[in-house]
Amino acid sequence: MIKYILATILICQISVAQQFEGYWKTVDEDGEAKSIVKVYKTENGNIEGKALRILNES
Repeated sequence: MIKYILATILICQISVAQQFEGYWKTVDEDGEAKSIVKVYKTENGNIEGKALRILNES
């Protein structure tokens, strides 16, 4: 029974770790937001990102 519980937990952790697609906020070492980036998987399986907005440009 414990093996099944551990296997279920492992599968759940793997599926959560692979959810990278979406919109992400990049921050600098001071914690200030710098940009919004869209991360997605292409048709050929590559992972790509596109900067959509630059925040607080100075």
